[in-house]
Amino acid sequence: MKLVVDGICGPKTNKAIHDFQFKQFGFPGTDGVIEPGKQTIQRINQILFSNLPIDPNEQADIKVKMTSHLNLVRAAVRSATANLLTAISPVGGVDFGQAAANDRIDRHFATNKLSAADREIAIRNIVRVFTQYSVVLVMPGSLGAGAFEMDPTGDPRIAFTFSNGFFHQGEINDKFKLDEGKMYLGRRAFFALTDSEFCAFIMLHEMAHFVGFPGGSFIVDNGRGWFTDSTITALNADQRLHNADSYATYATECRTNNKEKPVYVKASNTSR
Repeated sequence: MKLVVDGICGPKTNKAIHDFQFKQFGFPGTDGVIEPGKQTIQRINQILFSNLPIDPNEQADIKVKMTSHLNLVRAAVRSATANLLTAISPVGGVDFGQAAANDRIDRHFATNKLSAADREIAIRNIVRVFTQYSVVLVMPGSLGAGAFEMDPTGDPRIAFTFSNGFFHQGEINDKFKLDEGKMYLGRRAFFALTDSEFCAFIMLHEMAHFVGFPGGSFIVDNGRGWFTDSTITALNADQRLHNADSYATYATECRTNNKEKPVYVKASNTSR
């Protein structure tokens, strides 16, 4: 069958647009319109060009945009840390926000399913993870701050890092020939540069893999999505404590003070 491009947006084209948007963004993002710079054309570009290496001529512009999104990452890390410290502060008979702070932790990490002693340990470990986040953000990097680099390999993923790479700085991975002490952002991430929220979420997710869990265990992809998604609700507390999206969603809610699921967070049982 020969495809004929006639420039007419008829019923079949409209249906294809709606079907694509519904699959990618859910009902809230299904408006039947493809506009320059908006989420639908961005997602199409991500899919079409995700496996292409970055043009060196684009690197300067990418660096400026990416470092601007790091401000959201920093704000999310500060907000997450503040929420955690509020949760573990002495109550003294007066609620200074401890209840709300603890509820937020429980939503993302299911720590309310643990014993009181284990819950306290878990929260302090989450604090340690975000403390490592703060250290990462002051590391030197080619994008201007943190250990973020542009992926030179053309890997089709949005981004990737080496598990607990923070502790392997300067070590060259045998398979990829890359420094394990860096986080690599691919072309799909760069096509999202106009969506600061999405970019920040990607970075928060990768940082969890990068710093790992206190004690040396890995933070992996046990489930992708918001705390209300079945891919997350099916996880127990230990699985969430070792789940990258749990840290990204928690930090995002802390920064935005909004527990509603953002459109860019997708439920999945696999890595992007």
